[in-house]
Amino acid sequence: MRVGDVSFVRWANHELAELARELGPTDVQGTPVAVEMSAEHGLELLWEVPNPVAPRPWEAADGGWSWRLVYDADLHLPANPETAPIPGLVTFGTRDGGTLLVNLEVLGSLAVAGDATAVEAFIRSLVLELSLSDELANSYLFLVGTDLNAVAGTDRIARSSEGDASTRIVSVVDQHEEILRAASLDSSFGLRLNGAADGRELTVVVADVDQLEDPEMLSSVATPNRGVAVVMAGDAPAHAILTLDADGSALLSPIGLRFQAVALEAAPAEAVASLLNGVEELDADDVVENDEAGDDECVHHSDVVALEDDLGEDDEREPPSPRVLVRVLGTPRVDGFPNLGRLDVSLVAFLACNGGQATEDQVVNAVWGGRAIEKATLWNRISKARVSLGAALPAREQGSSIVRLAEDVQTDLHVMKALAARSTRVSSGEAIELLLEATALIEGTPFDAQGYDWSYERQFNAEACETIESVCVRLAQLALDDDDFAVARIAVHRGLRALPLNEPLYRLRMQTEASAGNVGGVRAAFDELCGRLSDLDVDASPSELTSSMFRRCSGARSEKRSA
Repeated sequence: MRVGDVSFVRWANHELAELARELGPTDVQGTPVAVEMSAEHGLELLWEVPNPVAPRPWEAADGGWSWRLVYDADLHLPANPETAPIPGLVTFGTRDGGTLLVNLEVLGSLAVAGDATAVEAFIRSLVLELSLSDELANSYLFLVGTDLNAVAGTDRIARSSEGDASTRIVSVVDQHEEILRAASLDSSFGLRLNGAADGRELTVVVADVDQLEDPEMLSSVATPNRGVAVVMAGDAPAHAILTLDADGSALLSPIGLRFQAVALEAAPAEAVASLLNGVEELDADDVVENDEAGDDECVHHSDVVALEDDLGEDDEREPPSPRVLVRVLGTPRVDGFPNLGRLDVSLVAFLACNGGQATEDQVVNAVWGGRAIEKATLWNRISKARVSLGAALPAREQGSSIVRLAEDVQTDLHVMKALAARSTRVSSGEAIELLLEATALIEGTPFDAQGYDWSYERQFNAEACETIESVCVRLAQLALDDDDFAVARIAVHRGLRALPLNEPLYRLRMQTEASAGNVGGVRAAFDELCGRLSDLDVDASPSELTSSMFRRCSGARSEKRSA
């Protein structure tokens, strides 16, 4: 594929990606501020501090404040676009006949002030470009109080409250501070050098100043070169100010760049969004299977957290209360994040089951079934999931190929096992309460969805089934010891929801009904098991142990007992 056969933007992204691949964090100082591009002059990269030595074929100019590259239409490009190494690069306007793009990340926060019509048209252009850009930028946007007439309906853009936006920015900045400190770097740009740009997207908050309670606070937390940027429409304190006149002339301070600002009116923006929405096809990878969870048997995250108040303070080992609960005891999902696609849920569930982390290859082999996919595809998927999950899916450490979750992301299986373990250290009455909480986590057959072969291959499914059987059997036995037939029935019912052919549970069901004096219930349980087995195999029949239990329970004297 020749450069002359593709868009100028595609060529520019390729050259910037190649440059970032060749550079190491110690090869340059500072961060690119802007890029100017034109077919006549090629690319010009503007730095925040001078870098007098440029790798070929780039040439340093103006004492190293800029690097230049000539346009070559005959250059061959790779088939797949590379990940953008400057993820906040977006068109600000034109200057000297070329297109001027500015790096939002180096600004940190930007207030766009001046003529109201020009401000709205500029913000609309910025939002539409970044939300559609897969080349030359890699940003995810969160709109706060903006009243744009049209924005693109892509997965790169979402609405947000001021509080949530502020919390997200602080979280991203803190993550980057920690990673940079460990790597002895001073800029997030350095994290993307040596070909390490995958999965290092930019979080951009776009806000209407008039709709903000505290614009100064939102601006102040957006530290430059830390994976975030805040763009505010209107007069507000910010690290950079873009002043627009009615004729489109613009000044970016304190950098001092003068140019003709880009402007996008509502009508063409609506036309673009309408066109995109009209041809948008459902991504098969993002289909979410929405099985309804159980009825009153369902347990919510708040129930798990509240458990601590009910168990007393004398036990040093409290049950876990994960901030994010990953459901695998039924149809997999992540509580509180219904917008995650099928692959996103599978990825998070695999990491959570695998101890909270895995290598790139392990994730690809599990979630994509070993299909040959680019690492960029994996990290793009992770970046997309991070839009919803935020700090629960943190950025990777410098030089690491490990994908990890935050420590407070756990599966319902982990919670069940912790509750069951604690139940062995308390009285039988407290144990019953704990086991009821544990079994309430069961929503169906473990990992009940397509694409979860990894749960069988890595024995996570077997672990879940064994745990469910153990917990339900113990709960039923404790309940029977107390002649509490209602709880025993709940234990068996919940267990069979996940393990519909489990004979130990059917034996307990027959034992429960016999103890309650319900011989008809004993026969019904045995007949149900026989029917389910015959549906699978005409010659299948219960084991001799189960059949013996049936004969003993159905032939026993029926003594009416309180049920």
